[in-house]
Amino acid sequence: MNVKFEQRAYFKTQLFNETTNEYNEIILTNLIKHYKLTTAKGSSKYKLLSDMPYHIHIINGIYPALLLFEELLQKEQIENKSIEHFLKVFMVAFTLHDLNKLTDEDDLKQTIEKDLLLFLDILETDQFFPEWKDYIDEIKFIILKTEERTRNLANDLQINERQFVNDYLAELSQLADKFGSIKNFDNIVSFFDQTQKITFKSYKKLSDIWELSYIGINENIYTLLSQKLLSIVREYICTEKQNNILFNLRNGIVFIGEPLVANDLKIIKQNFSNPIQDEINPVEATKIDEQQVNFGFTDMMQLNKHLLWDIVRSHLSRKLLAINTNEYFNSGGHNNNLAEIIPDFLDENELPLEIIDDSKANKWAKFIYQESKEWDDLEADEQKILYAIGLEKIKYLATTRWGEELKRSVLLLSEKSSINSPDKKPNRTIKTLAAMQKISILLEENDVNEIIHNQEDEILEFFSSQDDNFSDSTNWEQFVDMNLVGNFDNDPDNFNFDFRDIPKKPDMCVICGQKKKNLYNDAKSFGIAPRGFNNRSNNTLKSTKVNICETCNTEIQFRRSFFAESRFRNSVCIYLDMGDYFINYIKQNILNIFRKTIEMEFVDSKNNTTVTIEKFSFDYDYYSLVFYSLSNKTESHFYFIQKMLKIIKQLSFKIYVQDLISPYFLQKEMFVFDNCMPFVKTLGWNRIRIDQIDSVLEEISLFFTFGKKQITSNILKYAENKLSIFSIYYGLKEDDRKKVANKLTDFINKNKEEFVMSVMDKITDYAVKASWGFGSMGEETWMIREALDVLKLGCKEKLDRETIIEQIAGMLYKKLKGDSGNVDQTNLYNFSTSVYDDLFTNEWKGKIPQPGRMKNWIYQFAFLYSKKSLDQIKINAIQSTIKELKRKGETTSEEAVMNVLKKDKNKKKYIEQYIEIYKKIFQN
Repeated sequence: MNVKFEQRAYFKTQLFNETTNEYNEIILTNLIKHYKLTTAKGSSKYKLLSDMPYHIHIINGIYPALLLFEELLQKEQIENKSIEHFLKVFMVAFTLHDLNKLTDEDDLKQTIEKDLLLFLDILETDQFFPEWKDYIDEIKFIILKTEERTRNLANDLQINERQFVNDYLAELSQLADKFGSIKNFDNIVSFFDQTQKITFKSYKKLSDIWELSYIGINENIYTLLSQKLLSIVREYICTEKQNNILFNLRNGIVFIGEPLVANDLKIIKQNFSNPIQDEINPVEATKIDEQQVNFGFTDMMQLNKHLLWDIVRSHLSRKLLAINTNEYFNSGGHNNNLAEIIPDFLDENELPLEIIDDSKANKWAKFIYQESKEWDDLEADEQKILYAIGLEKIKYLATTRWGEELKRSVLLLSEKSSINSPDKKPNRTIKTLAAMQKISILLEENDVNEIIHNQEDEILEFFSSQDDNFSDSTNWEQFVDMNLVGNFDNDPDNFNFDFRDIPKKPDMCVICGQKKKNLYNDAKSFGIAPRGFNNRSNNTLKSTKVNICETCNTEIQFRRSFFAESRFRNSVCIYLDMGDYFINYIKQNILNIFRKTIEMEFVDSKNNTTVTIEKFSFDYDYYSLVFYSLSNKTESHFYFIQKMLKIIKQLSFKIYVQDLISPYFLQKEMFVFDNCMPFVKTLGWNRIRIDQIDSVLEEISLFFTFGKKQITSNILKYAENKLSIFSIYYGLKEDDRKKVANKLTDFINKNKEEFVMSVMDKITDYAVKASWGFGSMGEETWMIREALDVLKLGCKEKLDRETIIEQIAGMLYKKLKGDSGNVDQTNLYNFSTSVYDDLFTNEWKGKIPQPGRMKNWIYQFAFLYSKKSLDQIKINAIQSTIKELKRKGETTSEEAVMNVLKKDKNKKKYIEQYIEIYKKIFQN
């Protein structure tokens, strides 16, 4: 059964539904737009906590709290004439209760006094709550009351209806904060345990007000089957039991209501009796290539004439009628290009086809129907002719049965059309033309319906005999018993296990070890090759048959049906979640917020919504996961990570990427990539916290500026040693370096610790003060190269520290004295000392690096020395300008100095940099 149910309004009353809809449209939309990756919990600073975007914390808190508040208003018959205003006061206040996190400050009270009005404006609060200024103290009161550490500070505020605001709204905000702050849980059981212990009004447990229950799925490798079972449970809870789901987790739900009983479980099992009967897509599960055709669903459902029609119709132009127009065939004694002879071939055989040579489509021709008609515009007989050709091609692809018939058809093709096969084994093109020729000849003496009837009977008979494992009466109760957990009574008899039932190794499923039942071959595979991936079973490269159990086979066919394009090797499973947990809110309202905050495509189908962002599509409201074909190449992983991080940046989803046969686990980080390539782990890109997303994206973008063609080599160098980024930079042409310089400088300044900048900063400071200069690469590196040469020689000769430092300083002084005659000896000695102490002793631990790594250090020096030399030129220009203005008795203000500098065209181009230096050094 397909799972589909209409979600009713979240609240019971019109006031609460309308108010929250306005809140979503204005306050929440603006919060997400401006602070999508602002953290409420977690981040690289608090690694023990799971990452939680600020708005997810707000949503997970505010909605369940309002649900309880609505119930209290009705049960306790609370009346307040200003309830609509107070409702908005609470919603605005709770949205900003962690205001200091939005400003990245520690003191909440100071942040309120300094920034609250600004943030109320950013969120466009006046549109949601025009009267907010009359309630500003109440808003401040609730903000301060929400957090334990600031509650006493709220008592100084003078507010209206103090008892109501304190007893209900402030307590409600504290409850919302607890709802949105459930943490450090590993599964649905521990999550439920924490939820039950949440208190309201400081003395009541949540369980005293609501009866809460939970249902979850045990960790297992059956990804889609588990999600399907959970979706059936959700439908049953909402539709049949009419209970409210409080929170959704990837592998479980917490709902308001009594635990399930035996009859509930019986109904759920019945609904799960054939989990993919309506899910499997026979068209997508059919594999057709140049060598063969395989109906990969025949052990899940029976092949019939109706399915044959759909399969042939869907694969006709793309696979069954494919020809290569670049091939040359002997026709009429001459080697002719197929594109030149095919039009005559089609005319002679009176086939309702014409050909378009599409060189962009991998040089494979595309057939279109006669006169460019759509399929539905064709005459019924024309459709049947094309269908018959497709059936004949299917027969020729299944050569084990129709091998001799294919040989006769190829010979007939040569006789009738003088088109000879270019090799001994007929290729895809020859098989296509032979099928066309055969049907054309049959039509001369036979009715098309009779031809099709015979073809269908032959095909159905052959393929039904290939797989005798089809069963439509599988018992899935055991799967439910083994995997469904909750606070309901389990029947211990369901878990009896006899170790004598463990199959011998040859009879094991190659994936899970259960008893084998189905043949696993290329036609039915998904992401995992039938051989060579597991050394515990009989699936070596020499194996002729590999088997899997019924459960694994169903899971694999389920995956093939949903994600046919990702069936190849190296596929990964991508989980996309709005957080570790999320409220059971109306899908359409969430999508509307996304539409307002980012650019993305939504396609609503019968049962689900497909979201496309960055050319990456996933099912939003059904399973929220994707099986994705990922090539095991450096560049592929590089682009994949960039794409995933862009999605996180725009959607603020948590993304977990893992292999195909591992259970799902909760992850603390915003992005987790298991089983990635080594360079990904080395760079720390396999686990990225919420506050690192932008930084890693900036890091990734650098490699595009360095040149797309060199991405693989550059990224591997960078992973081996991050300082190689300076060597990569100096490997560019001079004009290209100018384009990259500012971007690289900004990135390095934000990540100084990653590039050990403090050491080289100190060394280059002394170098520039001793003698600055700017010019060629050689001029920028000579000081450090000469110093390191002396250092290496001194180490080789085992000289002491003082001698080496003196030799470096002496050598440099001699060279600089001869070149310029003006050298700062003190800074030259400091430079030499820093090279020995800070670089050689502290950073290199007294060992000279290998030449490749040494080069990286040299180019790091050159990068910094060049920048600081340019800054020194600007400093000197400003000093000269100030000196001249003073001589004239004029003001030396920033504006006056910049006006003089702007008169020089070269200086005018860099005026912003001059202003920055002036403010930093010369402004009192």
